[in-house]
Amino acid sequence: MLPCTGVAGPVGQHLARGTREVVSTPGPYTTRKHLGQRVDGSRRQGSLGQLKLKGEGLLEGSYRFMLGDAECFVVSDGEAPFGVRNLFENAPEEELRSALAGHGITGDTLMLPFQPLVVRLGRETILLDSGMGPGASPTLGLLPDSLREIGIAPEDVTAVVLSHGHYDHVGGAVASDGRLLYPKANHFICREELAFWETPEALARAGEKRGLATQAKLALLRDHLTPFSPGDEVLPGVRSVPAYGHTPYNLALRVTSGDASLLYVADALAHPIHFQHPDWHLNPDLDPPTALGSRHRFLEESVTTGELLCGYHLPLPAVGHVARAAADAYRWHPLTA
Repeated sequence: MLPCTGVAGPVGQHLARGTREVVSTPGPYTTRKHLGQRVDGSRRQGSLGQLKLKGEGLLEGSYRFMLGDAECFVVSDGEAPFGVRNLFENAPEEELRSALAGHGITGDTLMLPFQPLVVRLGRETILLDSGMGPGASPTLGLLPDSLREIGIAPEDVTAVVLSHGHYDHVGGAVASDGRLLYPKANHFICREELAFWETPEALARAGEKRGLATQAKLALLRDHLTPFSPGDEVLPGVRSVPAYGHTPYNLALRVTSGDASLLYVADALAHPIHFQHPDWHLNPDLDPPTALGSRHRFLEESVTTGELLCGYHLPLPAVGHVARAAADAYRWHPLTA
């Protein structure tokens, strides 16, 4: 999803798995500093490497948490203004303004964060999506610097898994001169998604400007991509899950370590309001009914199983649990310090 303003709502409450206490943290989201914690609620000691800590576990521009034995980071690629109608295209105007006001948003744009997920699992350092890339925007393309701030050099990344073909997810994998930005990484993409973006149909459905930008980046990456099919295990502990609709073969990625799991939903849920109003679709959704079907499936599964969700455009910490708020609405409970 490309930028086309954040201001976002209260953090709410989080019941960490393995704890009995509900932690409530009022106030606005911040996209700059967060205190990471284990999913089971306990602090993790060690394995911090060269992290630039601002306090115990406190990181600049990222959120660190543990998923079983996997060390995970939500890492900022930056943020950009995005029209609210591009996020909630079919929302009735009065209901939309009420929902926005509940999150402190009064204008027609908000600042949308762009945040890939990094997973350190075994010997792998895995990047889920790659951001926009350098030079795309004054406020985006910051991922390499954000990674260095948490002690990860580009050469440390062993795998880049792309959820779908939109430029803001694939653009950060390769420079405009064809140079891989993560030179030692294996790069993975769904073969059917790749095939779609190589057709004239992609330009017709996604729009010429967006489609040509994506095609140019994928052409530079083409010889370095390892294709896989929906449902495949891409790497040990990382399995692809169909999330069709945003793009024809858009995928979510399930990360598993021991008994713990997380579903990285990429753009299926791009703002906390999408939990409250799950039928409000994104303008970039190429097939809105199918995209909303994927969203509803993920929300229902998370409510039933308690599995963590993580979204590329959700405000930091961008990872949390889902609860049912009503028959047709949900509540987002981000992880909190």
